[in-house]
Order: sequence, then C-alpha cells, then structure tokens
Amino acid sequence: REDKLVLNLVGQLLEEGQRDNMLFQKQGNIDTDDVVGTWRLLYTTSSAMKFNQGLSGIGGSFPNGKFGGLTQSFSANKFMSDVEYKEHIEVTPSSASFDVTVDGNWELR
Repeated sequence: REDKLVLNLVGQLLEEGQRDNMLFQKQGNIDTDDVVGTWRLLYTTSSAMKFNQGLSGIGGSFPNGKFGGLTQSFSANKFMSDVEYKEHIEVTPSSASFDVTVDGNWELR
C-alpha cells in the first residue's frame, strides 16, 4: 500500500515538475557530470534495505541501533568514477552514534 502511494505521489510530482526536471529536459540523455555531487537518500522501496535495516546491516546489529540516513557522493574524471556511500547509524546515547562508509565505482548505462 505504501509503495503504491509513493508511486502515485512520484507520478504527480513528475507531471507537475517536468519543465524543471533535468531527465525530461535532456530526454533521458544525462551524462556523468549531471550525476556528480552529493545526494541524500529520501526514500527507498529496496527490500534489501528494509531487511538489513540500512545499507550495511550494521545498525540492526547494535542494541538500540537504527538506520539514521544515507548520503551518496559521486565523483568522476575521464579515467574513473567513484562513489562513497555514508550511512549514519543512530545509537543510544547519541554520543555513540557513528558513520559507516562504503566505497565503490559507478557508471551510467
């Protein structure tokens, strides 16, 4: 039910924001420079994220630990394209909270 609601809302946003949406402006022909930057995950329907209680699964393995957010930083030059995922794990007390970093590479297909 939640997935259908989100898809409906995304559809409405796409209809309303097509003029300002880079993907529509470029008719799907985005390039590497369009993706480079830091992005914060707002919502996911990923069953793996739900099962693991985050990207790494570490948050659920700590007492009082939980997923506290994810940022993705994409960088690129003519030789390589790197990505850094930074997952925040919230723990009680908050002074014990920490970040998990996962590095990788990426490409547009």
